[in-house]
Amino acid sequence: ITTGLTDVEHKKQQQNYDIVILGHNTESFEKALQAIRQGKHVAVITGENNDTHFADKISIILQALRACSGYAQAFRSSEKFGILPEKPNIGWHSIKIHIADVLERITPHYSYSRLKGYGATIYEDDPVIEDTTIKAGDTVINAKEIIDTRSRKTSVKDITGLEKTGLLYLENILEWHALPEQPVILGSGSPALELAQYLSRLGCTTTLISENSVLPEADAELFQILYKTLEQEKIRIIQ
Repeated sequence: ITTGLTDVEHKKQQQNYDIVILGHNTESFEKALQAIRQGKHVAVITGENNDTHFADKISIILQALRACSGYAQAFRSSEKFGILPEKPNIGWHSIKIHIADVLERITPHYSYSRLKGYGATIYEDDPVIEDTTIKAGDTVINAKEIIDTRSRKTSVKDITGLEKTGLLYLENILEWHALPEQPVILGSGSPALELAQYLSRLGCTTTLISENSVLPEADAELFQILYKTLEQEKIRIIQ
């Protein structure tokens, strides 16, 4: 049986790597960079995505909101430093300008070209995995180690009333005309908790709803401290 390929073509179609990373996000970029610095031969399979950046928009947006909400909170909690506290005047338009600026400055640092410059190989194909062998397009890739950083998004279940209110997505925050007065955040992980606190500090009456326990991996005693802090900031949590 013949493959119909010359020896040169066959070698081109088979590639060997120490580490193959699956994903198109900040985590995949950081893991690839770490492996390269350890002297390993690295490939990243991003999947079919036209975006040439690995930056996780939600993570960057949360960073920007954290800075804004932190300054707002400082106005309220300045009394212990001998400064008369006051209610901050939240300018949503200016906050969006800040978020857009942060996205513009940080996103280029997570680029294909930067990883390629460090020596990584990028495959823009959806991977097909079989044990330690991966197929990306026409290329068969052998890997000593495979790291999968792809997000596993869960669909929003039917929730009574959701058809009337609709959904806001954090990644589209620059399209929000105003901050929601009473946002309800669906989630149980740290990003959901962060968002609840940041929006609360920016003047929203925030409720967090989780199907399961919030931060189930967290130490119970530490979570109680966190819970009291959120309670003091009038963030409602429904588990």
